[in-house]
Amino acid sequence: MKKFWSALERTPGLAAVEGEWRALLGDEHPLVGRFLLPTAQLARSVRCPAPGRNCIHEVRTWKGEIFTACPDGCDSVTLSREDIVIHRLAVEAVGWEIVAALGLSAVPTEPVQNVHAVWRIGDYTPLAGFRFPVFLAFIGESADLNTAVSRLSARGGPFVLATPTRSTLRQATADLLTHSRSCFLPLAELLGQGNSGQLSLLDGHTADAVFAEFRAAHVPQLKADDGMMFFPTPAGAGWSDVSIQFIDRHFVYVTVKGAAGKYHCAQMGMASRKDAKPTKQWLLLEFFAEGHGLLDWQNRKADQKNQKRKELLASDLQRFFRIDGDPFAIEGNGWRTRFTVIVLE
Repeated sequence: MKKFWSALERTPGLAAVEGEWRALLGDEHPLVGRFLLPTAQLARSVRCPAPGRNCIHEVRTWKGEIFTACPDGCDSVTLSREDIVIHRLAVEAVGWEIVAALGLSAVPTEPVQNVHAVWRIGDYTPLAGFRFPVFLAFIGESADLNTAVSRLSARGGPFVLATPTRSTLRQATADLLTHSRSCFLPLAELLGQGNSGQLSLLDGHTADAVFAEFRAAHVPQLKADDGMMFFPTPAGAGWSDVSIQFIDRHFVYVTVKGAAGKYHCAQMGMASRKDAKPTKQWLLLEFFAEGHGLLDWQNRKADQKNQKRKELLASDLQRFFRIDGDPFAIEGNGWRTRFTVIVLE
């Protein structure tokens, strides 16, 4: 599909009459025709269809007839109304298939304000709590791409930038991307027509491999300040997906959707830095486990100090799992966990 990707950088406004799209796409036109939608606009000029000619023919009408007039003297050609209907690339449709092929999180496709010819099509969310915007640019000039990257970088934070090809990427722009710790994706080298008829990764590529370097740069395995682990919480997970099972007084087995692992209280940020003994928050989590997620005033472990400990425990759990919202709910005269927590027998 190299003709398709190249055409998107050579077609001003991503719009042309069907004849011009066919000339640009050749045998790829049937593969991507679904992306080229007719509009209510009619062309006022068309490119000369003769091989080797680059002149532009003016479209004229006379007594209901549509024909061309060439300033360079080419023969006039009679056209139908369908010949001058402008077909525009459906950016939303292309963006949706790119998002699906790369395993991204979809967002409503919309142009980026003050950045010409760039759309936001999705987010790269390797784990819960980590979200990076993904932009799609259709820019045919190197200077314009450099301006776009400068403006995207000024918005703050790393991002993923996809372009049809790498033909307009120059060293200055690559340096800007490196400085902002962002990711560049030349789609012609990654995506093609899949067996399903939609865009898919070319053989030899996987979404994990495409983003491996970017992910390694932005998703830490440990917090350097206190050694707390980051649980690989799948994107989109909620507290109801979390299960914590106490193996003994210091270790738990955690599962969230398909992710799982065994963790020490220190790895969950709930151990003293001096002697690695469990904190009051860890002991409170164990109390909840003993009550199968419920702790109220009927429990012999009830204590007025549990209010503050619960707040600190909630903070520790939010940091470890990076799931928004309170992990606890009020129930009766106590609290109920929004996640599953038990002691293994």
